[in-house]
Formats: sequence, structure tokens, C-alpha cells
Amino acid sequence: MLFGFLLLFTLVFTFDAVLDLGCGVYQVGTLKKGAVGNPIDLLLNSQSKRLTPSLVAYDGEAFFVGEFAEPIQRRTPGLVFKSFLSNVMEPALSYAGNASALELSSLAGQPVATLLTALISHIAETQINRPGEVIDVTLTVPPGLSLPEISMIRNAIEAVPNLNLLTTVPIPVATTITYLSSRLATMDRSRTRTLHFVVIDSGYHSTDVSIVDATLKADSKDVIVRVMETVSINAGGHMVTERLLERHLPNLDRTDLRKYQRSYETMERGKITLSANTETKLVFDGANQDGSDLHLVLTRDHLNAVLDEVYKPELLETFTPIREGLGSRENTTFYFYGAATRALHLQELFENFFNTSIQRTVNVEEGAIYGAALVAAMYGSGYRVSYKFISSDQTRPMLEYLPSRLADAEKRELDEAGKAMLPLLRLSPLQQKSSNRDIFSLDETEFIPQNVTLNYTFQMETPIEDPEENGTEEASTETDDANETEEIPHLDPDLDLNQSSLNDEELLEKLKSVLNRIEARRTKVHTTLETRSLPVSWLTTTSSPFYHVHMSASNLLDLTCDFSLPEYQMDAVMRRHFPTGIIQEKDLPSFERLVEDYDKKADALLQALQAYAQTPDSIPLDQRDIHIKIILNVSTDSASLPRVEYAGLQIQDWAAYNKEMKTTSAPKAKVPSIDLEFHKECNLVLGSSFWGNDSIFEAGYKLVSESNRIRANRNKLDHITNEIESVVYHAKELLEIHAPSLKNEGDHLIYADEGVNIREAITHARDYMEELEGLPPCIVNETCVETRLLSAEKTIDTLKSATDAVLDRLHHIRCLGQLGDARLEVTKRLDARLTDLDLFLGAIRKNTGDVSVSNSTILEAFSRLLPSGSNVTASEKNHAGLLTKLTQASEICENLSEIDLDGVFKSYEEEESQLKTEEEAAKLEQQQKSWLTRLISRGDHTLEERQKALLQAKEVIHRLRKGVRDCEGYRSTIARIENHLNLLRTDQADLKDLAERLADDMKHRPTVSCNEVNRTLSRIESHHREMTRQVSALSSSKTMGKIGAIEADLRKISEKLQQGLERAKELYHLLLSEAYDDAAKYLQEKYNLTATGEQLEIYAQANALEEPNVHSFEGFITQLLEGVTAPIQKDTPDLKTEL
Repeated sequence: MLFGFLLLFTLVFTFDAVLDLGCGVYQVGTLKKGAVGNPIDLLLNSQSKRLTPSLVAYDGEAFFVGEFAEPIQRRTPGLVFKSFLSNVMEPALSYAGNASALELSSLAGQPVATLLTALISHIAETQINRPGEVIDVTLTVPPGLSLPEISMIRNAIEAVPNLNLLTTVPIPVATTITYLSSRLATMDRSRTRTLHFVVIDSGYHSTDVSIVDATLKADSKDVIVRVMETVSINAGGHMVTERLLERHLPNLDRTDLRKYQRSYETMERGKITLSANTETKLVFDGANQDGSDLHLVLTRDHLNAVLDEVYKPELLETFTPIREGLGSRENTTFYFYGAATRALHLQELFENFFNTSIQRTVNVEEGAIYGAALVAAMYGSGYRVSYKFISSDQTRPMLEYLPSRLADAEKRELDEAGKAMLPLLRLSPLQQKSSNRDIFSLDETEFIPQNVTLNYTFQMETPIEDPEENGTEEASTETDDANETEEIPHLDPDLDLNQSSLNDEELLEKLKSVLNRIEARRTKVHTTLETRSLPVSWLTTTSSPFYHVHMSASNLLDLTCDFSLPEYQMDAVMRRHFPTGIIQEKDLPSFERLVEDYDKKADALLQALQAYAQTPDSIPLDQRDIHIKIILNVSTDSASLPRVEYAGLQIQDWAAYNKEMKTTSAPKAKVPSIDLEFHKECNLVLGSSFWGNDSIFEAGYKLVSESNRIRANRNKLDHITNEIESVVYHAKELLEIHAPSLKNEGDHLIYADEGVNIREAITHARDYMEELEGLPPCIVNETCVETRLLSAEKTIDTLKSATDAVLDRLHHIRCLGQLGDARLEVTKRLDARLTDLDLFLGAIRKNTGDVSVSNSTILEAFSRLLPSGSNVTASEKNHAGLLTKLTQASEICENLSEIDLDGVFKSYEEEESQLKTEEEAAKLEQQQKSWLTRLISRGDHTLEERQKALLQAKEVIHRLRKGVRDCEGYRSTIARIENHLNLLRTDQADLKDLAERLADDMKHRPTVSCNEVNRTLSRIESHHREMTRQVSALSSSKTMGKIGAIEADLRKISEKLQQGLERAKELYHLLLSEAYDDAAKYLQEKYNLTATGEQLEIYAQANALEEPNVHSFEGFITQLLEGVTAPIQKDTPDLKTEL
């Protein structure tokens, strides 16, 4: 059950990525949730760069992508694939530096999609790096990219697990969105308007000029950006660099791929430099025929001449349709994009051709990926963008359709256009189009009712009749008042838990029986299944399919759909409304109402269709009371391939609508209608230009993932072989420095057997390395890498097992020598701290036990215990004064613990209650006096004084109670210090034991490890730091201030106690000396109490007198007063108040 519960809450996280894949470089970004402004974070590659070369290398075993392919391009450029993104429909080897290289033989027959899969897989693993998350990819593409190419790209991307192609954005659209994003806030949005742009994008292989329209809807955040027309030429930065090499390095040996690649990179750097400088000096390594370096001064004039040759006037005339198409577009904005447009002369050529100035305001590297991110944010959740940018490519083919039955309007449209099919939808990504057309003429016999007998099963629950339970209920009603809770005897009368004869097993069985009976009583219903039949009505057609549509996009694809009225399928109804397939009895009425609704809908449809069919053909469709329409909703996916989302029949009651329009002042805006969804069967057939074998993508990813696994194993193998060489070197050095002993005993670092094992392991490792160097390289789908990896791991394990014990021993020998001084220092400091702690604790408790210890010695110990960075304030840095305060705090807390504060407080509460009673009596007495008497009366000041004294006493007790809590914390800190003192004593014993073990150890074969010594020293340091922290906390000014605040109160209490004790002792001595008259006078003088000498004499003779002390003097006085028969005067103060 728990497992099922967890499954319900399994979440799949979606991560949005944006890719700008160019022929020369690519970059990757991620959308920022909740961000305002820049919606994208650009991800860096392993070299901390945003731009990564679009390279894929393959060495026969593994793929290397991007920055990891650059070293291979410098070493063996024949194994590198470049510019493969210019046409993904070509075979992969057509873009290889050397297609005949033996290492590339396994890629024969693979399309470029395999290289793209390798590239995408690398991006997902190294840059995006979100394992386990679904990644939605938004991709920038060149304008006019064909549907087969887009489909190929999507299949290559989605071959990688957890990757989906969300949408594609044409580069001119993306850059236009970037251009608009920072300017829309200042534009007039009160009316719908269309802005026109011309984008000149000169990249690695081609130059594209596109017309882009951006429609800004009035008072809306929607901005629709469309590519209206695109013209491309095969001329770009790559061709310019090639022509520069042909002109200035005519003798360059192009068969030497390494030399050619170095020269190409040098010329590319020089070309980029000339965008800001008039000349640059270049050195081409080994470019001369004799192998010497070629030195060249490349000027901007040289570059301009090549640009004139590449972009010659007749080639630029290719863009004439763009120039002529701008006639109706006023205020068109021109701007450059693409790395090749950095060349100033190229900018001049295009400005002259279009006879206008062209802006350079869009970032030529990040303009496309930024705009694509704004489009992607529209489809995701949690992204904050100011405007909703909608991308569309009007250069894509149009999806046309032809229904099997044409309406009159459709016939007229076909005749007027002279076409065989009707336009429906432009095949751009994620488009939607709804076709809503009046249907053709109908024959009233075409729709016929269908009667169906519906058999269904429902679940019925009936109560259980339990005779035994009924009997017990009857019996229990008679004794409800006497025994309402006796449940177990009703369930099992024989159960007696007090029977001594029952063993554990029998008792367990009895308890199980009781539980079963309780469960049976809890289940009061019995479930049964019943089957019923119900007649229902539905519609069917005489012709099948009822409606057929053929959709086509030139010779690219064909989509045919057959639509028919769905049969009354009970299984579908049950799955929709009752997933379990069984109707509960409580749901039976709703189910029968559902069937009844089906019947009513069928009757309404039949009547409407018959009325429509009987309408004379002379009445136009738009004037009929009943309109019947075919609804067809078509959309495109991320690769622009079409699919039918919905098809149905809609019967509209215009008669009811028109009647409501005439009779109602506020009619409904919607025409009453009944919708009937068709059952559809569609078949999409792709043209021959699509890659026909879909399994090639799965095979391509399998090849990529296998090569990634082999690359990882090979890297691991390289690491282990390097480690083997390192361990062999250190093992040989170990044997040279520390020669093994000739026997296996004594104080020697290496015994004889250990030396033999090390030599054998070294020999085995050397043999393995020599064997490995002679083996041929592994290829994909072979297990030789795994086999070699296992052998390498076994070799390194053998070598380490032979040397590790000796190396660890040597490490401990060196380490223990270094730790010797540290151990002695810790031992010395620990002994000193233990002595200091003993003196400190003894001083603050005044129990040093050694009277010869001077105050200066204690003070020095206390000073050493306080840390140098302790939180002692500047006014308390006098350690002597601080130690005195600690001692006083101990005395205060000790004295405070001897006072029964709760008892004293209780007596004051009693006195407070008595004072309230006296106060009420005084008020009553005052009210009974005449107004003149009250005017001249002074009142009872004694009562007020007693109340004031009581409040002061209660405040003192409140402060003392707070002092008790502070003292508890104070004593707890002292207890923790004592605990750490005990821990340090244990550490002292451990350190002593460790020293003894080290003294007994052999020099070259120690049994005590450095780790053990370090752990012991670290533990001691930890205990010492904590002890110091506790001493510092005990000495803090805050603690001392709280406890010192009650010192004055305690001193006053102590003085009162001493005074009471002295009076009690005086009375005792007077009574003991039989001076009874003097004792009576003393009572009258000190306590204002009247007693005679005879009364005191009788009391003294009747009671055994004991000399009072600090604890008993109050009882002595109380007992004396109670024993004296003379009455106590009314104004006698309370004894506790006196004290």
C-alpha cells in the first residue's frame, strides 16, 4: 500500500534548454524561472567558454565532441567531422576529414543524424547535466529548412533518452525578437500594426536574406513574428577563408591534413583581426614546400578583394526578389547577423545593393539564442516575460486538403482558384487551424437509428443477519444500565483471560478469535453482483466512412483520414465513467440518467438531420433553420508534421437562436448546438525525401552510448596504467633505499617474503605493460576494453597489496618521529591544565585542601585557564577581581540554597490575605463614620506601612528566586567543568598508556599507527578547548552580574537572621539563669510582648530548654510565646516580617 501511495506522487521534472547549433560553433542556454529581463543563462563548456566548435571526432572507439574534438583535429584532422549541420540528410562520412580512414569504417551508412545525436548527447551530459529530468529543447534553425531535415533533427535529438524537441525557431525570427524585446516598451500599442525587417545573416557556409514581419496586436501582449520570404546563397565565411588560402598559399599541400588545418586556423584568425585592423602579420607553420614557415602580411585590401570575388554582383542579384518585395513595406528595418558580417567591406556591399543603411545592433553571437529563449518561455511554466512572442515560418509548405464531399462554398473556392485542393495550414511548428464549413446536401435515409440492448453489471450491498448477534443484542438491552461496556463476553463467553490453565499459544488463539468476531461484526453488509439489461438508441450511417479527407503538402507528405459515426461502445462508456467496469448501486441512478441522455441526444440528432435533409435545395445554406457543419481541428508537432486533433459533426439550431434574438432583450451569444465527435482513422505517409528507416536513429544512439561507455573505460584504463607506472617506480625506489632482510623476523622494515612479493609484483606489472603496448586498439562493440581494464585492475591491486603494508609502515615511522615532540608538548600541557583546574575549582568552592597554596598560585592557574580571546570585558581583565567574584558567587549560591524561599513566600501570601481582610474592615468602619469625622480623621497608617513592607519583601523574594535559577546554571557549568576534568584525567591515562606502547614498539615495525596518535591528540585538544570555553562562560560578566545582584538582599537577610539569633540566645541565657523578671522585660522591650516572670518560670520548668542556633531559633521563640499564657497585644508585628 505504501508503495502504491508513493507511485501516486512520483514527479517528473522538466528542464528547458535552448540550443543554437551553427555550422561553425554552437551554444547552449537554460531558461531562468521567475526572472525578469534576460530569460536565459548561457552554459559554459569545460573550457569556461560560451561558444563551442561544432566538431565531432571519432577514433574508431569513441566520439569526441566540441572542445574535446579540437585536440584530435590538430593531431589527426582526418577523423574529425565539420560543417555537418549544413545538411543533416547527407551520409555522415561526406563531412569527414578523411572518409577512407580505417577508424571511420564503422560509420559507413550512418547519416549525419548519428553525429548530431553524439553532439546532443554530449551537451546533455556535460553542459546541461540534469540526470533523470525530462529536457525540452528549443532549437534555432536556418530559415527555409525542409520538413525532412526538421524531422531528421527531431529524431536525432529524441533518440537521446529524456530529451524532447519542444519547438524550432527560425534564426531571422529569433534575432528579430531580440531586436524588438528592448524596444517594445516605447512603441505605440493602441492599434494593431505590422513592423517590417530585413535580416542579412552571413554564417559559416551560407548567406541568408529574409523578410520578417512582426504584428503587434492592439492592447495585447501578443507579438506574432513571421518569416515571409528567404533567399539563400552558398557563400559564407568558410568560402572566404578558402579563397584567401588559394590566393596567398597556392603551394599549400592540401593532402597533408594537419598542415592544412593549421594554415586554415591561422588564416581564420587573421581574417577576424582585419575587422578591426588594416593589416596583420601571420606565420603559417611549415606551409612552404621545403617545410619552412611562411610569413605573410595580410591587409584589409586583400580581404576586400576576396569578398568582391565571393560576393560578386551577379551572385548578389539572387537577392533581387527580396529587394523588389519591399515595395509595399514602408519603414523597413535592415540589420546584420552572423559572424561573417563583421567584415566591413561585406557590410558595404549589402548596403550598396539595398541602397540603405543597415544596422549592426543585434549581437552577432547571442542574438538568436536570446530570442529563441523568449519563444520557449511561452510554452513553459514559471517563466516571467513581458510579451508573448509567437514564431511562424511562412516559407514552409502549405498543407492542403480535399474532403470527399464538397460544400457549395468549397466548390466555388476550388473553381475560382483553379486548384485541386483547398489551403488549410502552414506547416510551421506547433500551429493550430480549425476548419468549420457547412456540410453538403444530405439524404434523409443516410442516418438511421440503431437500437442496442445494453447489459451491465452493478454491485449490490445487503445487511448481514447474524442470529447470535441479534440474541446478544436482545439480552444486552435488558442489562444496559447495569453493564454497558461489556463487549468481550458477547463475542466469546468462554474467554477468561484470568484462567491459569491457558498457556501462551492458547491465549493467543483466544485473542485472535475475539479479533475475528470484532471484524465480522464491523462488516455489516454482504456484496452481490447483479446483471440488468437496458435498451438504448444510437445513430449509424448507411455509408462508411461517412466523411473522408485527403491532406497533402506538395510531394512531402500525405495525410488521409476516414471519419465515421462512432458505434455505441459500452466498453468505452464504462471506462470513461466507471473505470473498474462495475457500477456501484449508489451510482446506478446516475448511470441510467447517462444512458437516457444518450437516447435524447440520438433522437435530437435524428430529428435535426431529417429536418435538414427535407429542406428544399433552393433555400441557401446560410438561410436554413438547421445548419450542419463539419468541424476539423488540425495541428502540427515540433517537427511541423500535421495531425488531426478533432473531427466531428455540429448541428446548429438557428431557428431557436433567431427566435431568441427577436423576443429577448439580452439574447445568448452562442447558437444552440449538438456536437457529435467522429471516430477517426488517419494515416500519415511521408515522401521519399524523408529518411525512411527510423531504426537508424536508435542504432545511432546505441553506437553513441556504446562509444561513450568505451571512452569512459578507456579513460579509466589510461588512469590505471599511469598509476601502475607510478607504483612500479616507487616500489623500485623503496627496494633500493630499504634493502629487504634475509629473514622474516627482527626489527626490519621489509622482511624477506615481503621483498620477494614486491619484486614479483614489479615483474608482473612490467610484463603486463609490455603486453598492453603491443595490443591493437579496440573498436566499438568489442569487449576488449573491458577485458584489458579487468587485467589492469588486477595488476594494480596485486602491486598495491605487495607495497602498501611496507609504505604504511614507513609512513608511520616518519610520522611518529614528527609527532613525538607534539605528544610530549600535549602531555606537559595536559598535566599543567589538570593542576590548574584542581586549584581553580578548589578556590571557588573554598576547599583547596592545601593551606600552603597561596592566592597568587591560584590566580596564576586561573589566568592560564582563561583563553586569550575570551569574552571577558575590559573592566574585568583583572583576573584577581574576577576570581574574587567567582568565589563570592559560589558563597552566594551556597547561602541561597539554605533558604526555604517557597515557605517564606507562602507565609507572605497568608499575611497578604489577612491584610486584605483588615483593609476591607477598615474601609467599612470608615464609611460608618460621619463626614466630619472622616474629614478630620488621619486613618490607619499602620496598615499602609505593613502593605508597603509586604510588597518590598515579595520583591526581594522574587529577586532571590531568579537568583536560584541563575545559580542552577552556574552550578551546571561547574559540573560540566568537573566532567571535562574527569575526561582530561582519562586522556592523561590514555596518553600515558600510549607513551608506554610507543616505548615498547620496534623502531622499524611499529604497532602504534600515526592515526591512533593523531586521534588521541585531537581528542585531548577537543576536551581542552571545551573545558576552556566552559571556564570562560562561567567567568562571563553576564553570569556574575546576575548572581551579584542578589548579594545585598542576602546580606540583609543574613543580618536579620543574626539579629534574631542573638535575641533568642539572650532569652535562653536569662531563662537558664532563672532571671525570669529580666526575661519578661526583654520580651516587652524587644518584641513589645507582655508576659510575667511567673509565666516564664512555669514555661521554663515545664520544657527542656536547648540553646537555639541559626536553624532552630525561630522555633524556640514561637514555642516560648505559645507557652506564655498572657495575651499578645493587637499591634504585635509578625515574627517573619521582623526577621
